[in-house]
Amino acid sequence: MHAAGCRVFEKSNGTATAQAPGHSSADRSITLAPADTYAGIVIASHADPIENVLNALGLTFADLHDEPRGHGRRPEPTPPTPDQIERIRKRDEMKQVHEQERRRELDEATRIAAAAQLGDDATPEQVGALASVIATASDPVADTPPIADEPPADPEPPADDQRQKSVATRLVELALDDYQLGLSDDEEPFGTSKTTPHIAMMLRGGRTGLRAELARKFFALNGSAAPAQALADSLTVLEGMAALEDPTRLYLRVAETDDAVYIDCGDVDGTVIRIADGAWELIDHAPVTFTRTKLTAMYPRPERGGDLAELWDFIPIAEQDRPVLLAVLVQALTQVDVAHPVLAYLAEQGSAKSSTTRITVDLLDPSPVPLRQAPRDADSWVTAAAGSWVVALDNLSGLPAWLSDSLCRASTGDGNVKRALYSDSGLSVVKFRRCVIINGIDLGALRGDLGERLALVDLPRIPKNKRRNEKELNLAWSDARPRIHGALLDLAARVHQTLPTIDLDEAPRMADFARVLAAVDQVLCTEGLTRYSDRAERIAEDSLSADDFIGRIRSSHYEADGRTSAEVLADIRGTFGDEKPPRDWPKNSRAVTTLLRRHAPALRAIGWIIDDDGGRNHRKITEWTITPPPPESRGKSDPRAPQDPQTASDLRGHGENPAGQTRVSDNAVTRTDPHRGLRGSRGNPSPAPDPHQKISEPAGQARFAGHAGHAGHEYASAPTTTPGGLTPDSPGQTDRVARALANARQSVDCRHCGEPIPEYAPTDRAAGYHSDRAACIQAEKRTA
Repeated sequence: MHAAGCRVFEKSNGTATAQAPGHSSADRSITLAPADTYAGIVIASHADPIENVLNALGLTFADLHDEPRGHGRRPEPTPPTPDQIERIRKRDEMKQVHEQERRRELDEATRIAAAAQLGDDATPEQVGALASVIATASDPVADTPPIADEPPADPEPPADDQRQKSVATRLVELALDDYQLGLSDDEEPFGTSKTTPHIAMMLRGGRTGLRAELARKFFALNGSAAPAQALADSLTVLEGMAALEDPTRLYLRVAETDDAVYIDCGDVDGTVIRIADGAWELIDHAPVTFTRTKLTAMYPRPERGGDLAELWDFIPIAEQDRPVLLAVLVQALTQVDVAHPVLAYLAEQGSAKSSTTRITVDLLDPSPVPLRQAPRDADSWVTAAAGSWVVALDNLSGLPAWLSDSLCRASTGDGNVKRALYSDSGLSVVKFRRCVIINGIDLGALRGDLGERLALVDLPRIPKNKRRNEKELNLAWSDARPRIHGALLDLAARVHQTLPTIDLDEAPRMADFARVLAAVDQVLCTEGLTRYSDRAERIAEDSLSADDFIGRIRSSHYEADGRTSAEVLADIRGTFGDEKPPRDWPKNSRAVTTLLRRHAPALRAIGWIIDDDGGRNHRKITEWTITPPPPESRGKSDPRAPQDPQTASDLRGHGENPAGQTRVSDNAVTRTDPHRGLRGSRGNPSPAPDPHQKISEPAGQARFAGHAGHAGHEYASAPTTTPGGLTPDSPGQTDRVARALANARQSVDCRHCGEPIPEYAPTDRAAGYHSDRAACIQAEKRTA
């Protein structure tokens, strides 16, 4: 039963149940038990006749015995017994008697016949001559051959062309007659029908594979089902034949050639959409080969004359985001071997994120499962993403590091190599490049590499008076979908024709997508590329603000020239004074190197200069050069400085100003800070400056020596009401003074220790206490 591919479920009492051949894996209609009266087993079938079951297994009733009967055994020759010899003698005597009687009867018949022929006047000579002729022409009784001492030999086998073929052989011949075998570029065998040679069927592809199709055709031709073992044997032969073919690339849903784009409609007729020369058409063939999976659903037949304005009734996004979304859709329909952005729908609850994502998938790659939950691990992600051209993850509440990296790899090209099942050294190779869509309320802290690949689209909340029920929405979408699809193909054809003329002076990380977006802007007269660039800065800002170490570098406007990672860590750690850094603070120089390299692109995007020399110096250690943007270019990308824990407690009063404290007077803002060194230099930190050395400032202002990049740190805790009535808009104020005064008006003090809560801790500011200080936490618990 195992050899025939049937599942067997053994029981503790020595019996078993099994799957009947040709039935589903859940079937248990066969019962097996030991025989009582002979050495063997008893088999019972509760569904099919037992003869059919045995025939499907290639067995007979004799095979149910431990020692099969009648298979290849020849009886030993035995001599005849005395009784047999006596019966043979009597039979021979009886034969002689019967022969003599027949001869007498023949003579009498001859005489009568001769008399009737010659008449009564015939002479004796004439009668004798006629009798001799009749006797010669008669058919005497043949002698019965004696019983042979040896059994007769086996008959001669029939000729080769007359011998009956096995079911496996007939299946192989059927496949070769109707299909062309091939091998994919990842060494998976497939077959293509002669009626639809551009649609590949994998040999073991489930309901869409060649195995199921061969079983169906065999039953249609013979009226009986092919045994599972015969199917397995035939597929093994076909795999060997396919391995001799040259590898062929298989495309999933979309294929691109030098001059045209082909989109598989997913129907049984093999209809394909061809985009070329600024137009699209439906054809029944293609010069490329498509593959399909269980997730490949059928496209509706597109209609001409549609209007893309109808799409915004189902995806109500801001007008500035529309060209960005259209560029994502067009690139997914026209480009294959390029990096695709990760489309992200972010919105609050009640903004139709799931419905919008489902509609987007329907436009690109219809699927029976358009929305999926986040995978458990990287292997689950590879398995799920490899089955469809567009992968949509629904309602994400955060992105773990491995999923963030997986999304990036899927955008630019992903793959997985592992040991093949049921093999010792065989490899299973999966490689793909996919279009990814995600949605959620808040994705949390984004890594910089994923942030650069995001195409962010915000969804507005739907008012209650404009909500539609599910049935109404589905009916409306089913009616409008062919028209919208046709309008989208019109735009894709025009963009495909315009794209070769697009040339960008400066391209972002997703350069291919930026060219498509520029082509959409040219065709529709929009400014989507500008919108995308602005959003990229916002995403870079978000990715940087999620890391406390990078936040400290930015808030202190840290500047380094030839500083190692360990020295950078010591410099930034010194800004905390006696306070403990956050929990996710880097523990060593290696972690600092990782953070700086990960966030360097995002820092450069907002104006920072950050670079390392790769260890090409006399110390043979990587040294960093970090320069903040100039004050006039910091603008909205520059975060407000965190509060200084060393000076905050004394900022609420005026009086004696000890070392390390800040005092605001009518004429100047002055500071003495014993903890210097935020400006790193090659080798050791620069010595602390003279705290009483005055430096001139415009408009009669004065400040004391110290690193200029420390300005936000110096003025972050200024009181809300400043003597002299200084405001951020007062004439003569420098950018750092204006920013410090603006921050001062937003100061929030801890209700337990009384010290200001840093600007980079919005959760603590909202709660009103320091969540990272044990004393404040205990005080909050006592208060509660």
